[in-house]
Amino acid sequence: MEDDMLPAVINDMEKHFHFLFERGFKIQSKIYYPQSFGDWDIVLGSSSCHIRIGTERGIVMLGFRPPIATAYYATSIEAMIYFLSNGEQYVGVYKGNILDREQQLERFAKLLEIYIDRILSLFSNDHERYTQDLLIAQQKVSDLQRKELREKHDKLIRTAEARRNALKESLKKQKPES
Repeated sequence: MEDDMLPAVINDMEKHFHFLFERGFKIQSKIYYPQSFGDWDIVLGSSSCHIRIGTERGIVMLGFRPPIATAYYATSIEAMIYFLSNGEQYVGVYKGNILDREQQLERFAKLLEIYIDRILSLFSNDHERYTQDLLIAQQKVSDLQRKELREKHDKLIRTAEARRNALKESLKKQKPES
């Protein structure tokens, strides 16, 4: 499966993230995890930062880290945008089909193309100075995403309960009285 999966992913990445390759980013590593729902990780590197694009249970994620990092922690694109916009821009949870990898990559590519200059500038100009602020932004975005998912879950539960109650009422009306 690896022979089939990674070339297709790389092809999609070259298509949607062409602006990164044009800026000199190169594939630093590529890994396929067949035992983990077919997840994959690809790291694109430049002299100023590494961009990790990968999946976890089919959901595409994109994050940034310095080219030389002691840990594999990466700041998500959502947190990076939140940080760069001083908390004004929140990128919500992906609402499309998680089975559509290309659609997810396209979404991130469009976001990244808007912010890439500011992100590269941040990594070129003493990124370490912002580490704590980026961690705070990551936590805030995680909290907002959990809240968004909880609200979506609660709405689905209310909808299911309303449908169940409507079905019960409908069945009561159809039931002949004894």
